[in-house]
Amino acid sequence: MLTKINRFECLRFSLQSLLFFRYNHFLRFYLFLNSFLTKWILCCFLTNYSLGLIVQKSEFLLYIVNVLKLSTFSQMTALLDLVAVDFIGKKKRWLLVYQFGSLLYNFKIYFYLYFNTSVFSLTLFFNSSIWLEREIWDLFGIFFFNHWGLRRILTDYGFCGHPLRKDFPLTGYFEVYYNELVRSLIKKRVSLAQKYRVYSFHNVWVKTF
Repeated sequence: MLTKINRFECLRFSLQSLLFFRYNHFLRFYLFLNSFLTKWILCCFLTNYSLGLIVQKSEFLLYIVNVLKLSTFSQMTALLDLVAVDFIGKKKRWLLVYQFGSLLYNFKIYFYLYFNTSVFSLTLFFNSSIWLEREIWDLFGIFFFNHWGLRRILTDYGFCGHPLRKDFPLTGYFEVYYNELVRSLIKKRVSLAQKYRVYSFHNVWVKTF
């Protein structure tokens, strides 16, 4: 029988060997990306058990995802999160940050994609992208090609515009309230009728110099 000291030593040795294997595999995978995917990515940076990739064009996204999902180095089988950022006034307005996870090797990969118009959908590779891309389209208005169910998910079906865009007004376009006389919801356009108030319609996000 193993004593407590021997058990502790065996556990420490197994943990050290596991961490050493993960670290070495992580470095090999980092070198694999820098050697084989140089035509599709701009740069690749390394953090604590996570990788960051900046994709050159939106057309290359499907190729990179297909390679990393089927490759034995990565086994990137889960799309964990999808984040959108609006850089209004820039040449490439939109930024999408994809967070992928490898359940086998226990590390994450972040894709940074800058584009201006639209991007391809990942519904063919990950089922979790169905709802994530629907949220992005509903709140930002980014269109995803080949998405079979691209419709509103957080706002009403009759909602006008996309609320998280930086050119969307804070007051909105319509207001909804309950009328006790009619006993139903009333929807009408927003009317701001302050006489002594000066409205500035200049967009503060767009630089004029």
